[in-house]
Amino acid sequence: MLAPVGGVWIDAFGIYHRGRSTFFGFADGHAGKRSWKSQELVDWCFTAIDYPGSFSFNRSVSTGNVEEADDWNWAVKGYAYKSLNGPLFRF
Repeated sequence: MLAPVGGVWIDAFGIYHRGRSTFFGFADGHAGKRSWKSQELVDWCFTAIDYPGSFSFNRSVSTGNVEEADDWNWAVKGYAYKSLNGPLFRF
């Protein structure tokens, strides 16, 4: 889903029923729902579904997009690999 050291979304996540939310299952057994704040991020995910031939798998977090920065910081906070080489990329 993301490259936590580089600040890059790697693959789109499922957003179902044309909403803004994704459900995640975590390694410790709990589940959670995320309502994405960034419309640009949601549109990127829908491109994977609607126009797969023009979809780009790597997407840098939009500089200056406060909503996407909040989405990124939420995702990286729950990232399983805390012992990566280099600091986790936060906005």
